[in-house]
Amino acid sequence: ITRKKALDIIQELCRRNGLPDSSVRLNVSAGLGEMGMQIEPYHRPTIFVFQRPFQRLHAMKGKEAVLLTLPRNTPETGKRLKSHHFLNNVAAKWEMGSNGEQEGIFLTKDGHLAEGIVSNLFWVKEGTIFTPCLQTGILDGVTRRFIMKLAERLHIPVQEGYFFPEELDYAEEIFLTNSIIEIAPVRKMGDRFYPGIRGKYVRTLWEEYQRYCSYLWSAKALSV
Repeated sequence: ITRKKALDIIQELCRRNGLPDSSVRLNVSAGLGEMGMQIEPYHRPTIFVFQRPFQRLHAMKGKEAVLLTLPRNTPETGKRLKSHHFLNNVAAKWEMGSNGEQEGIFLTKDGHLAEGIVSNLFWVKEGTIFTPCLQTGILDGVTRRFIMKLAERLHIPVQEGYFFPEELDYAEEIFLTNSIIEIAPVRKMGDRFYPGIRGKYVRTLWEEYQRYCSYLWSAKALSV
């Protein structure tokens, strides 16, 4: 499936549903084929696109972070892809329960910090932003990459690497990112409390993020 075809499908779905402002999930599977594992290309994939109304957040919303006992599974290949293989995430949700104010944090099998169930993890210490490296098996989220670019633009150093959970005991701020929550500061983790929405760095990044999004929405309005 090409980028153009994906965009055409999404635009047509927005038109039919009357939902120009929405969250969209596009799923591509192999389609029809013989039973068993095939290595030949699939020329007729099955495409599912789901859409729901979406209101962007106009204020940050804090989270409580909880370390999971279930370890993060390793990617099927050298890099984790956004795929239908969500059993590890679902099992983590079973461990966490249905509290929407909490986010579970995975560790790798070696005990290194990895990522949230549905988010990427960042923290701040002595003026530097830290985040687990891709080699821990985390998803290279688009919001994660964008936040790192914003930090670079703001001359805030970012360090990727292997880190143990004890690093968070000395963090001045912790925050989570994904395309829906955007930037969610952590207010509590275990027995420790953090600045949450009052954090200096998370506030700076959030304001810059909102400025960029406002520009995109204005450009979209002008193009209609």
